[in-house]
Amino acid sequence: MLSGVGVLLKVFRILFFTTLSIAVVFFSISNKHSGLVKFWPFDFYVEIPIYVLCLGTLGIGFISGFLFSSLKNLPRNYRERQTFKKEIKSLDQQLRQSNMENRQGQTKIVKPTRDVAAHNA
Repeated sequence: MLSGVGVLLKVFRILFFTTLSIAVVFFSISNKHSGLVKFWPFDFYVEIPIYVLCLGTLGIGFISGFLFSSLKNLPRNYRERQTFKKEIKSLDQQLRQSNMENRQGQTKIVKPTRDVAAHNA
């Protein structure tokens, strides 16, 4: 569980990145002219619209952030999944044991059979 400061930092981070993303989108919309992009170590130039460059960079940032956070949380998710499997197995075993004890403690009630011929006579 997050403390008060942790929640405040999380809200601040969300507000900051949301504001930054909106600013980039507005900048992209207002700049529709083309720009020249050079890939430094190579002698390679590309002329693309500025909005494609801005939105592409923003998209690549979102995708790479998602991938890095997913890879970072992969070991923790694996441990949690294994812990849940052990808990489920333990609870299932306890339930089976409890059902067996209940069945052994119960007596079987048998209805007396009526002799139809003796009853009618």
